[in-house]
Amino acid sequence: MNLFSRLIRIVESWVNNIDSGIGSSHSYRRAGQKNDRSNTGRYETKSDRDPKLAEYYANLEIPYGSDIETVQSAWKKLMRRYHPDLHANDPEKRQTAEILAQRLNKAYEELTEYLTNSKN
Repeated sequence: MNLFSRLIRIVESWVNNIDSGIGSSHSYRRAGQKNDRSNTGRYETKSDRDPKLAEYYANLEIPYGSDIETVQSAWKKLMRRYHPDLHANDPEKRQTAEILAQRLNKAYEELTEYLTNSKN
């Protein structure tokens, strides 16, 4: 996947989260799964999700509710692929890579902070 298609996927995930209202989908998952702090036996819908966290998980291309190890490995994988230094010869691609790297770093920071604090 090239840099521009990656950026398009991020924007599409934001638009899908906004357009769908984060609750219009009938996607369910069993509550009580790893990293889910709600009561077991209950099912949650996408409307139960924090939209900001959903955006961060989408930016890292991992499922909502993934654990801290998954967040870290996804961030490393994507940064190895899209780091701005890899695109030093093309100013346009470098600028896009810098924006993408900022978004990936923000997602990583927010998710690791959230997952670390939710354990306590």
